[in-house]
Amino acid sequence: GQPHAMYRVGGATWSVSLPGSPGATSFEVVLEGGARAAFDACFETWPVATGASCAGSSAAPVALAAPARCFAAGDAVYLRAHTGKRVTAQDEDIHAKWDHRGSPQTWTLAKDAAGEVLSGDSVYLKAHTGKHMTIRGESVQAEDEAHDGSQRLVLESADGQGGRICDGSAVYLKAPTGKRLAVRGGDVHANSSDGGGPQRFAVGQ
Repeated sequence: GQPHAMYRVGGATWSVSLPGSPGATSFEVVLEGGARAAFDACFETWPVATGASCAGSSAAPVALAAPARCFAAGDAVYLRAHTGKRVTAQDEDIHAKWDHRGSPQTWTLAKDAAGEVLSGDSVYLKAHTGKHMTIRGESVQAEDEAHDGSQRLVLESADGQGGRICDGSAVYLKAPTGKRLAVRGGDVHANSSDGGGPQRFAVGQ
């Protein structure tokens, strides 16, 4: 089947736009700490009544995957845009036009203090070239080896949960200007006050 990412509306309410395909639906839920629970063969007929629930197709206990790895200062990560492309440093240019998983797509997380990376932390992102992601106005470049205010980005959990940033976490990156980084047409700019798809990045290994 076709996967669809759900977005938190508020509290325990989540939303997703479906193309209208009929049939049963499966869910994968990421629990606090990174464990995953699977519920399959749910809701064979639509629309679904308010308050309906699903325990999956079996009464057996739900299998949990191993917790996702959570990141700390010094870890190398990829940043995947809503387009499926990864943020790439090509010389000083930064774009999201390729879905490769190589050195140009690798970013090293740095903080002013050691330890885990949490939602709300100020971080620096160092490219494979040794240059840091740098914000000048709306421009996003990989320019400086040293890091200062123009390289400081606030990493925010996009689902509003806060806490640790782990493999697969959706985040926003807020520039020193107060604008969030956004991907449009493969270009990366720091020019958005919104919190939607173009501003979301999935952090991964």
